[in-house]
Amino acid sequence: MKNGHVPCLFCRRKQILIVKRQASGDEPEAWRFCFLKNEKERQMDFETFQKAFAQDVEEKMNERGHDVTVTVKEVDMPNGGYTALNVTEDGGIVGMNINLDERYQDFKDGSDYGIMTRIAADELEQGFDMLDRRELAAMSTDYSTVKDKLSLEVISTERNKELLENVPHEVIEDMSVVYRIRLSEKRDELESVLVTNSMLDNYGITAEQLKADALENAPKIFPVEVKGMSEVLADSMGMTPEEFQGGQPEIMFVASLENRVKGAGVLAYPNFLEDAAEKLGGDFYVLPSSVHEIILVKDEGQFSAKELEDMVLDVNASIVDPKDQLTDSAYHYDSKDHIFEKADRFEERQNEKIAQRNVEKIEARHTEKVSEKTSIHDKLKENKARVDKAKTKNPAQRTKGGDAR
Repeated sequence: MKNGHVPCLFCRRKQILIVKRQASGDEPEAWRFCFLKNEKERQMDFETFQKAFAQDVEEKMNERGHDVTVTVKEVDMPNGGYTALNVTEDGGIVGMNINLDERYQDFKDGSDYGIMTRIAADELEQGFDMLDRRELAAMSTDYSTVKDKLSLEVISTERNKELLENVPHEVIEDMSVVYRIRLSEKRDELESVLVTNSMLDNYGITAEQLKADALENAPKIFPVEVKGMSEVLADSMGMTPEEFQGGQPEIMFVASLENRVKGAGVLAYPNFLEDAAEKLGGDFYVLPSSVHEIILVKDEGQFSAKELEDMVLDVNASIVDPKDQLTDSAYHYDSKDHIFEKADRFEERQNEKIAQRNVEKIEARHTEKVSEKTSIHDKLKENKARVDKAKTKNPAQRTKGGDAR
């Protein structure tokens, strides 16, 4: 392509088409963007960006020999969805999504538009190369091909009301367990598909069967990992746990998955709470650090529910990205009664138990007093009976003046 005057796609002005040669020495890549130096002149609305980005990515994929269909759609995700560029190879069933919200923000922050579109094409090409098209086709209708790929995730019920209307789920307090099909796994992320109600219809299975299979399979492919907080922090600081802990007993633990992705789902794993109670030596609180991990705190009477809830609220407000937040609640596991519940409900239940015990003590004391009174009354009756009996055996009565004759 030769240099020339063409209208910029974004600012609609006549600008010189910039041609830049790749560092690798490939053919020059033409970018239809004017790269204005004045940041204000680079502004464009999101709708214009969507259309331009979709057109350029489609052209780049075609140039690389991929016949694709590109559409813009809204994607529902836990804690909020996003606008996506959905790209599907012709004849394909499953498409790949590119988050346009994030790309638009990158553009607004000054990222090179041409590099952005090239990177998007690279990601799509790599993704399509990784996907087994026959396997994907089978995954859309054949449940046996996804059964051993099932995993689960715990999300906030309140923040995902609309999403939960369309997916099978199980409620745990103010959280919900949803189910995913693992496609591939990278070091820090998991490519997966959220199971929907329509997918259950295609598979011809019930939500109960999906839950049972996921609970059986998930711990196998994503094992639980529980570490002391001192071990986690010491590792990040290049110290040993003993050096970091300074001889103090461990009261806080971090529970997650080995890959650290969606690790809060361990809450739904079979026997997780019982095993954690054994490791911690009894009752414990659960703080939702994020959707990726939870913190377990030994219940030694050192915290109130309010203090723990304030702690969770503060961390969510200041540290955790909104898309990674689980809930603002604190929870408790009663290892004796085997009950998982909100921390404030646990305190209420304990207060109810104390109140009930006090009532029982009062009733017991009342019963004891009544019993004592009854016992005294019975003794008096027995004594009177003995006196009456003695009088019956000795009818002669003494008078004040002497013996009766």
